[in-house]
Amino acid sequence: MYRLILICLSLCMVPGLAPAQTVPESRHVLKGRIIRALALEPGDPNHILVGQKARKPGSGLVFKSLDGGKTWRTQNANAALSPAATDVQAVAAASKSLLLAGTWKQGLFVSTNGGGKFQPVRAVPSNDIRDLAVSGTTLYAASSQKGVFQSNDKGKTWTAIGPARAALWSITAAGSRLYASSLRSGVFERNGEAWTAIFDQDKVYATAVNESAGNSLALAAETGIYIRKKEGWQKAITGETFADILFSPTGLLIAGSWENGLVVLSPDGRLLKRLLAGKSVIHLHISGTRLFAATWGDGLHILPLKGVLP
Repeated sequence: MYRLILICLSLCMVPGLAPAQTVPESRHVLKGRIIRALALEPGDPNHILVGQKARKPGSGLVFKSLDGGKTWRTQNANAALSPAATDVQAVAAASKSLLLAGTWKQGLFVSTNGGGKFQPVRAVPSNDIRDLAVSGTTLYAASSQKGVFQSNDKGKTWTAIGPARAALWSITAAGSRLYASSLRSGVFERNGEAWTAIFDQDKVYATAVNESAGNSLALAAETGIYIRKKEGWQKAITGETFADILFSPTGLLIAGSWENGLVVLSPDGRLLKRLLAGKSVIHLHISGTRLFAATWGDGLHILPLKGVLP
């Protein structure tokens, strides 16, 4: 027994391993659902939009909250975006009235009346919209096989801007730059009109940009987290698949794990904290003083940022 206790204590004190912790004053909503997509309206931390994945045709729903997640309403007149929709895998709130939703197999939908009714967008020739982003008055939609589409007129018309055939999973808009993450080709950066491949070492689910620190980059990838340094890419937390990543206002990294909650890391990749252990955290968003963590099968967790950061 004495030897077992010593082994346990030694494992608990392995350098670099942070024990899982809980956060007081957190809120858990939409319990039991796969929250496939998450977005907040820029400028309004209480306007939250989520997309649901389910099994049955007609179960692909969009939910909206205008009070920070306390109450929720099903959008599109309480119906799925289409009778066949099962997976709303991207959402965006450009304003109170202009909402977007991307689906698997049914394409892109736009609402101009705050979610009352969504209409299919025929101008985007892809039925698999993986991610959406808003940058000022510009809208972006990433597809799995046909690259990124851009709209400058509130979603009325769309233009293909590449990169094509890149198996995109997500896009990140940061100022004049756009980053496209791919499960086939790594990461592409668009600055101006041209795309440049900046990473090809792993399958990448998401890219985080810290504009206040010289556009520092971090990647959530198939086999770990990558951080761009002057000397090249540094890998952190190897052997774990991460679905999303972002920089906190203080410059720390927060990443969602497909297998084991979310982690907080120092800018150089040192593990500081792990929360929501055992949960599959697939989307993250910071708004105001709160962190929103969307999960695969356990709904949406809303955490006070002060309890997340060390």
